[in-house]
Amino acid sequence: MKSPFLALALVALPFLWQQEKPVPAPAPSPVVGKPAPAFRLNDQTGHLVSVGGKNELWTVVAFYPKAMTPG
Repeated sequence: MKSPFLALALVALPFLWQQEKPVPAPAPSPVVGKPAPAFRLNDQTGHLVSVGGKNELWTVVAFYPKAMTPG
């Protein structure tokens, strides 16, 4: 009779010690008319490109649905 209780205790023990991880605060939303925050992304060839921030050049970032998908 002791082995089912021991097995249950060993299975339940990790769940009792789990702690909730803090949720990070959301990033502030961009403001219309202000420079975009600096961020990095990959271009069509896979090279890392820095975009946004106080840059002297204009940068256009366009988002569109993948080909042959609804939306």
